[in-house]
Amino acid sequence: MGNEEKADGFKSFYEKTQDAVLAAQSIAEQDNHQFIEPGHILVALLRQQEGIVPSITKAIGADLGVLISETEELLSRQAKVFGSNVNVRISRPTSDVLADAEKTAQGMKDEYVSAEHLLLSLTAAGEVGKLLEKHGVARDAILRAITSLRGSQRVTFSRTRKIPIKRWRDMVVI
Repeated sequence: MGNEEKADGFKSFYEKTQDAVLAAQSIAEQDNHQFIEPGHILVALLRQQEGIVPSITKAIGADLGVLISETEELLSRQAKVFGSNVNVRISRPTSDVLADAEKTAQGMKDEYVSAEHLLLSLTAAGEVGKLLEKHGVARDAILRAITSLRGSQRVTFSRTRKIPIKRWRDMVVI
């Protein structure tokens, strides 16, 4: 991580986290949504077959299929935009989730933002947070599941990609 990144508090994203953000963008594009919303991030995380988020939700006792379906239903109510010049961007609520995930990673003394940091941040993301709460995927339950699944392991350089994705802050709508 360069000094410029350290200066503004930006943390690199763990591989699965990068994949989730890119998948969320694809979901938004496929659904003709102009913005990547927290729901897109959640669906992308839940669909990661070997990711930690499905393991966390199962450890908590949530039904993964129902959670995905209800999140997709939530997203289906979003406005659709059509045209050749549509540029999918990260919404302000998603920007807040990503920023909070960075703070959460720092608070957990992890070197990189991982999927579990995103999931923790999504618990405070409006309708998505309420949906997670409805299924028992609350912040305290997630923290207990993380401890159970990863113990005292930290997210370190050896578990990340060397090539970072485009900084998410450059994609944010102001």
